[in-house]
Amino acid sequence: MKIITSIIFFQLFISINAFFPSVFSKRVDRQVLSNTATLRGSMVYFSGRTLDYQGKFIPNVRLDLYEGDSLAGKNISLHNGGFVFLLKPEKDYILKARKKGYEVREVVISTKNLDKKSIKKDIVLYKKQIFSLCIADREDKHPLDSVKVIITDKILDKQMILSTGKNGCISFKIPEEQRYKEVNFLFEFRKENYLPKREVFHDTLKSNPVVTIRQDKSPVYMIKQIFNPIYFDLGKTYIRKDAAVELDKIVRLLKKYPEIRLSIESHTDSRNSAKLNLQLSERRANSTMQYFIKQGIAPDRLKAKGFGESRPVNKCVDGVKCTEKEYQENRRTEFVIIN
Repeated sequence: MKIITSIIFFQLFISINAFFPSVFSKRVDRQVLSNTATLRGSMVYFSGRTLDYQGKFIPNVRLDLYEGDSLAGKNISLHNGGFVFLLKPEKDYILKARKKGYEVREVVISTKNLDKKSIKKDIVLYKKQIFSLCIADREDKHPLDSVKVIITDKILDKQMILSTGKNGCISFKIPEEQRYKEVNFLFEFRKENYLPKREVFHDTLKSNPVVTIRQDKSPVYMIKQIFNPIYFDLGKTYIRKDAAVELDKIVRLLKKYPEIRLSIESHTDSRNSAKLNLQLSERRANSTMQYFIKQGIAPDRLKAKGFGESRPVNKCVDGVKCTEKEYQENRRTEFVIIN
């Protein structure tokens, strides 16, 4: 009870002194310290301020201090973010800071092995911030559920996989270490019977609570798959007649949607060396791209890349004997919509 009373008394003293510093003389200040000297002699004085990421004061933050599972004290930060607690020596505490619109902040405070009887630590709070996007059909604009969304954080080198619900949307919390900083997310969208799609979000985050992939908050559109991968003969790069049929479908699609950009991704089977197969796949990708260019598609809408034998669609890797049909499945070029 003495500890709680002392905390309230100190908090009141700090608050009044902040508003009316000229009212208090050094004599009054000494008297306050004298009245609590006995109590403070065996306690650790913990003070700080509640701030936002820019160092601005956040007032009226609820502060709960725990020793283990037990509540050891409560407080509310002042107009200047100031707060104070009296702590027992040689103890570990957890301070939880809460304010509407902000993430709950937990900070570990230890009074063990201290050289002095005071701890000063500011508590930085971050506003809640989520990334949200929705996916819809390009033709009828209806939301698409069960879309697999692979999100790669290219800065933190992390990846997560989410799936859209009936409303066609996903959302995820942006980690504290990325708030108000540069982010670089690669989104890959996959759904059965739809063309796979990739989009990049690379920006510096502001303080807005909801971040969207586009400023106008429009959905990501996916297009129904109306064509198949194309295939190549062993060691060859020319476009076969059956492949030309599929490529002509893509040409019509690209002319219908002039905003679309296309990634042309070519592969080989595992026969021959990895180095030669990579070179072969690059020639296949370029051969496919040249077909589109000859059909009137602008080169800046096309991106060609070879992956060699590194992405088989079946078991046919080095050392595994397969049928000619199985090898053929890997000698392919696939297409991905990119923005």
